[in-house]
Amino acid sequence: MDLNLTNILIFIIILTILFYLTSKISNHFYNKYKHIDKYFSIALRNIIRIIGYFIIIIFVLSYFNVGLEYVLASSTIIGIIAGLALQPVLSNLFAGILLLLSGSFKPGDEVRILTYGIPYAILNLPGYKYFSREFLHVGYKGIIYEISLFFTKIILDTGEILLIPNNVLLSGGIINYSEILRESNEKFMSIRFELSQKIDPDKAINDIKNILSKYNNFEVYLDEQSDKDYYILLIEGKVNINNYKKIKSEILKELIKYKNSINENKVKT
Repeated sequence: MDLNLTNILIFIIILTILFYLTSKISNHFYNKYKHIDKYFSIALRNIIRIIGYFIIIIFVLSYFNVGLEYVLASSTIIGIIAGLALQPVLSNLFAGILLLLSGSFKPGDEVRILTYGIPYAILNLPGYKYFSREFLHVGYKGIIYEISLFFTKIILDTGEILLIPNNVLLSGGIINYSEILRESNEKFMSIRFELSQKIDPDKAINDIKNILSKYNNFEVYLDEQSDKDYYILLIEGKVNINNYKKIKSEILKELIKYKNSINENKVKT
């Protein structure tokens, strides 16, 4: 191509227009989504700019008669090399974009992360430690603090901050307790209660039902017969999430008092 003044002016004008459009379009999407999620809007703006700059590079090379096949071949080779070198980074990047777009969880949600990508071990504690625990899911539980392009920050129940790569989250399982609570304001409660086999189970079930009659929607079942000298009753029901801990504490106190009263009667007899 002849580098005369006209061609240079045309080249500068087209180049200016391409840079302007790239900046205009990327800023448009940034302003559109920044009130929803600041980090996602920044990422989207950067991705649009990268695509725009790539188009500009192809235009410049083509304008100076560099064959398109060489441009495409070179870009393909560069893309493969960069992709292999940046695979973990790109994996986290696209996982972060997918997590933000899917809306599976958001900052403030209470979640539990279930994935082999984050080692988690249960302490070897005595059985009573989990005596009245509803479920024991093997994974970290906490509050989503921030979802960025590469990592998600979670404040654990212990107060520690856990940074999880987004590709690990995307390939794992997530229990979103807040999502359940958004649909219903009630939380399921399940308590296991041991009693001696010498105590009539029918009488025990009726007594406990009467004790818990002030709490609505609670049922009592004979759940297991131990190989020792006791059986296990299962107490289940739904309670308002705002009063969950308080009601559970009250029920446990009532059950302890009931068990103590049975033991006192045995001593008297």
